[in-house]
Amino acid sequence: MFLFFVAMGMMLSATVAQVSVWDGTHTAWTNGAGTQSNPYLIETAQHLAYLAVYVNNGTEEVHFKIVGKDKYWKLTTDIDLNSMQWDPIGFYNGTFDQYFFGGHFDGGGHTIANLVTSGKQRAGLFGQMDGGSVKNVGIIGNTSISAEVEMNSYYDAVSYAGGIVGYVSGSSSIENCNNTGNVSAVSSNSTYASYSYSGGIVGYSNGNIENCYNSGNISASSAPSVSYSCAGGITGRSNGSIVRANASKKVSLCKIFRRRR
Repeated sequence: MFLFFVAMGMMLSATVAQVSVWDGTHTAWTNGAGTQSNPYLIETAQHLAYLAVYVNNGTEEVHFKIVGKDKYWKLTTDIDLNSMQWDPIGFYNGTFDQYFFGGHFDGGGHTIANLVTSGKQRAGLFGQMDGGSVKNVGIIGNTSISAEVEMNSYYDAVSYAGGIVGYVSGSSSIENCNNTGNVSAVSSNSTYASYSYSGGIVGYSNGNIENCYNSGNISASSAPSVSYSCAGGITGRSNGSIVRANASKKVSLCKIFRRRR
């Protein structure tokens, strides 16, 4: 009987998903070739953090600040980002000081918990992407994603926040993703206009969003009087003309869950 319970315990432990907890460092992945049939394997939280370093430093940039084009990554374990400050994959600090994720990320059905990021103009697991794809990943736990910008100039102050991606450009796609975290976008400009876009999956989208859902709290605010704020369960704003004119760029099969108060 004792051996039976030992064996059952071993079987149950084997079915529990492994979780890699982030310690704030980054380490390059060692397995995979970056191809569709043999993607780079993200096996630890440190590997995921390295993807942010890889993109945000412009590694192997191929075209107009796009990094990782035609390359593939796959997550092989659940990740706990440990509520440490996360640098979104793909960043924007001005017209020329920016890099987009242009590769293909497959979450493998895994989750990323306790993602916390603030003080970025484009915020999410990914800050911004162009021509890439993200699929099969969930953002869970005590997640707080906040895009923030404060200016005093004659340029628009614009912030984008999404559970998966802050800003989606080009022929990008988001598929089979979900978010349960809090997402907010805040913009202010004492001299000129300010705009904020916040969505459970994507803050602002020019791409495809399919089979995604959000149950997190979403908010957007802008100041002063010349301002515009958009908050949505799936996306804060989608390029309406593209959505209506081209069926390949759409939001489909998406669900919004409201939390009970």
